[in-house]
Amino acid sequence: MSNYNNGYIIKQLTNNSFDDENPQIWGNNIVWDAPNRVYLSKNGSQPILLDDDVFLSALPQISGNNVAWMDTDYGLFGLTFDIYFYDGNTSIYVPSSGDVGVNPQISGNNVVWEGNDSGDWEIYLYKGNTTVQLTDNDFDDENPQIWGNNIVWQGDGEIYFYNGIRITQLTSNAINDENPQISGNKIVWQGDGEIYFYNGIQTIRLTNNAINDTNPQISGNKIAWQGNGEIYYYNGIRTIRLTNNNFDDQSPQIWGNNVVWQGKNGSDYEIYCYNGIRTIQLTNNNFSEINPQIWGNNITWQGKNGSDFEIYLATPEPPSIFIGNAVVTEGTNLNTIFTVTLSRTSTIPITLKYTTSNQTARAGLDYQARSGTITFRPGQLRQFIGILLLNNNLNETHETFRITLTQVNPSDAIFRKAVGIATITDTLRSAISRTLPARVENLTLIGTLPINGWGNAGNNTIIGNQTNNLLNGLAANDTLAGASGDDILVGALGNDLLFGGLGNDFLSGGLGRDILTGGIGRDRFVFSSSNERIDSITDFLPIADTLLVSARGFGSGLKPGVLPVAQFRTGIGAVDANDRFIYNRATGVLSFDADGIGAIARIPIAVLDTGLAMTNADIVVTI
Repeated sequence: MSNYNNGYIIKQLTNNSFDDENPQIWGNNIVWDAPNRVYLSKNGSQPILLDDDVFLSALPQISGNNVAWMDTDYGLFGLTFDIYFYDGNTSIYVPSSGDVGVNPQISGNNVVWEGNDSGDWEIYLYKGNTTVQLTDNDFDDENPQIWGNNIVWQGDGEIYFYNGIRITQLTSNAINDENPQISGNKIVWQGDGEIYFYNGIQTIRLTNNAINDTNPQISGNKIAWQGNGEIYYYNGIRTIRLTNNNFDDQSPQIWGNNVVWQGKNGSDYEIYCYNGIRTIQLTNNNFSEINPQIWGNNITWQGKNGSDFEIYLATPEPPSIFIGNAVVTEGTNLNTIFTVTLSRTSTIPITLKYTTSNQTARAGLDYQARSGTITFRPGQLRQFIGILLLNNNLNETHETFRITLTQVNPSDAIFRKAVGIATITDTLRSAISRTLPARVENLTLIGTLPINGWGNAGNNTIIGNQTNNLLNGLAANDTLAGASGDDILVGALGNDLLFGGLGNDFLSGGLGRDILTGGIGRDRFVFSSSNERIDSITDFLPIADTLLVSARGFGSGLKPGVLPVAQFRTGIGAVDANDRFIYNRATGVLSFDADGIGAIARIPIAVLDTGLAMTNADIVVTI
């Protein structure tokens, strides 16, 4: 049975009528005991029975494929406690483990335990072929822990450390030091309700408070412990309180930045995990889930299922694969780049196959067909696929093709999005001021900065962003559109369409027959000379909008400032020598007359709406 919870897949490894308890984990391998039995599950597979005895077989420990456990038997002199070792293939009796050997711990081929010697407990070490007695004194040496050749234990209220060569007494005080744990050459223990940390050089006191800090666990220089029903985590620099509730949080275990524990939720215990960033609840049911263990991101525990305990394994959801779409501007790039991402890093390589296929774009004409593989190395989150574009200097409409991912290895990775669409567009999007490259037709300004855009020799569409922009079409017939800022739109050469949008805009059609729309706001329409041909202004509003004419370009005695009353006329033509601008309400045509009633003919410069209440104040003369 498997189910997903908070980014983990939870699998029930056992389903029987007896208690499965005391799980331990190494990678994906899990070992546990049941009444008079020891089981091993490799990579979540069907459990292997390692020991089946009429007496007690219990407290298994695991390192890779190797397992050690305690076994009881009834011999000539009564009940004995022996140590057994499974080397990945065969279970063997550890020689000279004595009549009473308990609490085994394992690292590789090394097994350590405590054995009774003439009434007190001593520490023994099995090194793959021989057994040596590490201690021989008149007090109890107990609770050994091992990492490689390094061993730590407690004896007579003090902590002892064996580095594979000699024994060092780490503590010598009046308090009761106990429950040591080891990671490499780093050791943690508790002493009279406080936590102590030996970092390989010196001992550091991590806590100094009035609460009872117990059950420390260590991984590298990171440590977790419980104190008065709460869980604490030392990250190598500072202590973080992981829980703050009314639950009874206990039994922490740690691996790197990951901490797992059991916490009482109502009437039963549930499993919680801190992943270095946040705490997640792995289980939420009406049964007690206890005794969690962790290796990397894998977590195991025993959970009540009906009347007995079963073994559960939680592993992270497999990494999901996502390929993004790609947009490439024709004329600016030789390749379109697809980005492929993983939802999380993997500890093993992930290889994917890809292939391209046509939509409106055609292989061999618009892009080069391609297929191949990409591989994510362990720890890698992104990969890229480049597809060569062909004939990308032709002015064409938007075209698309697609790339499809298929899975090669491993089979547990899943696709969140396996198809990417590439769009070959003539629109360049830019968050900085840009001039359109040759062969690119359109420019869209993006972002929140006041930037500018210029066209090229072709017919362009240039669109501004939400701030103040200068848009200049330069040559050919262009479309310029502002947005909500106060924009300057310059058509320059050609027959252009200018849209101011929101804001107070400047619109200058330049040479050619241009159509100008100011939009909302107080807009100004610019005329540099009388020979720019006739522009159309679609929404001129007297008083709100203004016509700007150049004294230098128009001449005829115009002076900078608001056009004098005597130089403006409403009607079909000039009536005296002073008239310069004539607005025909019937036709909407605005004309310039260089000499009023003189011999020079008037020149139409713009077409406005008919019937406007225009006055001289709507025209301002610039330099």
